[in-house]
Amino acid sequence: MVSAGAVGAGLAGVIVLYNARHKENAFGPVLMGGCRLLVYVGAAIALTATPAPILWLGAALLMAHVMGLTYLAKAEGAGQIWPLAALAAAPLWGLWMAVQMPVLLPFVLALIAAVLTGLHFARRRQFGRAIPTLIAAIALLDAMLIASVGQTGLALLAALGFPLTLWLQKWVRGT
Repeated sequence: MVSAGAVGAGLAGVIVLYNARHKENAFGPVLMGGCRLLVYVGAAIALTATPAPILWLGAALLMAHVMGLTYLAKAEGAGQIWPLAALAAAPLWGLWMAVQMPVLLPFVLALIAAVLTGLHFARRRQFGRAIPTLIAAIALLDAMLIASVGQTGLALLAALGFPLTLWLQKWVRGT
């Protein structure tokens, strides 16, 4: 298995590559999504040599979400459809899982509301509101994943990251 240090080194490399070339690189959103994926994986591997399968799924869903929001931020919606598919991955998985685990439904609905709100702002070309909303929605994605492993109390705590992130972005801009 890969060590947390190796994942950290990979993360550092992806960050440097992203920072050096993201403006002209069509794969910039993939690199940013890869950064988030590596943060999840590195944290998990630091705690256990064999992360649970849900970690890999969660990391992939987070990567898709971050790819979608990064594309919207980079291109300001330049008419492409694929970011919508990337942003839909986590809510669709959540809806599918909520059929089996109804406790997920409030978290899934909150995530769907946040993503739709972000897309509403993007459609109106209000990217200064769209991107911060989609960044804050990461907390709701995390909450949904936490609830999916039976940690509802921690999921509620994670969900509080959504309004907190929006509030803090008054001082530290997400775009």
